[in-house]
Amino acid sequence: MTRPASDGYVRPDLRVYSFVACDGRVVEYGSRFNAVDSQPAEDDYVTMSATERFDQLTDVAESVIAHLAENFDVTVTQEADPPAIQPYGAPNRRVTLTPRDEQAAPLGFDFQNPGLVVRCGLLHDVGIPTCMCDACDESSITEAERVEDLAFAIADGHYRESVDGRLRMRISHVFDVPGRWGQSGTESALQDFRRDRARAVRGRLDQICGTWHPWPRRV
Repeated sequence: MTRPASDGYVRPDLRVYSFVACDGRVVEYGSRFNAVDSQPAEDDYVTMSATERFDQLTDVAESVIAHLAENFDVTVTQEADPPAIQPYGAPNRRVTLTPRDEQAAPLGFDFQNPGLVVRCGLLHDVGIPTCMCDACDESSITEAERVEDLAFAIADGHYRESVDGRLRMRISHVFDVPGRWGQSGTESALQDFRRDRARAVRGRLDQICGTWHPWPRRV
């Protein structure tokens, strides 16, 4: 039986951030509205508190990169002050893991301040956290899990992406983490930068029939 990519991985210790509610209770981020209010207030959608909790995602990404580089036959490249990938801002640093098998998907990390953009394969970029506002109430723990799940799904070959249509181009992606979760999406109303990027990689995706191979392990 093939070992999962996560085998042997150890997440770095993460600080759990909390705040004092109006009634004096200490509440952890990620459980705010379960413990205090039934729904966020209007101001919560434009307020971002304790965003430093997402600085810890840098440590998570570094641990994931080190684990994958140690266990899989990949090339790791780093860029300082690279250009932005739309629609995200320019990162402080970019790390890309490219498997030796050309039929396995590349994986990249753009280090923002704070947060990350995880670059999955050739077309799908995931900003983590999705949102930092108080209404979304994301926690560093759940966002760390997202980083790990995306990276290990790609290394395990549980990721597909495709480009369909000519005049009305569509981009599709599917993640499948067995026993945990799945995610899929399709974009049809593409902005120019997305359409140009899809055209540039369409031939390569057609060669793999949209399904990326598992990463080869180091011998």
